[in-house]
Amino acid sequence: MAPPGGGKERDTAEVRCAVTAATLAPEDLTRLKAELIQVVREELTARGEARVVDDGARVPAPEPSAQSLVAQQESYQVIDAAARARRWTNEDRDALRRAFVEMAPNQRIEVMRRFSTSLNGKKIDLQTQGAPF
Repeated sequence: MAPPGGGKERDTAEVRCAVTAATLAPEDLTRLKAELIQVVREELTARGEARVVDDGARVPAPEPSAQSLVAQQESYQVIDAAARARRWTNEDRDALRRAFVEMAPNQRIEVMRRFSTSLNGKKIDLQTQGAPF
């Protein structure tokens, strides 16, 4: 018998969750919650973001280094200068790439947020060859 979808097997796994809290025993629900907390904790730690502790409180990520703060400020300056010039050039892209090396993941996210806001607000016209960052 051919699999659904015209006889071709799917290359990706499809995950379906039909379990609800009503069908789980209390001890299974507790175990599932603990596993979920562990997975989230590992992912956030791997990304350098805030960690979740056992009591559910958030512990902020470590303070960024002075070097990473300087790199973040330089990135903001590059983006602001590009917005004033109304263009994003290969030189701007290269400067941002150099600064990204020094930044923590959460700082990169903030810089990209500022970049995308400027781009989406039509303050910057992309004039790069290839990727904009």
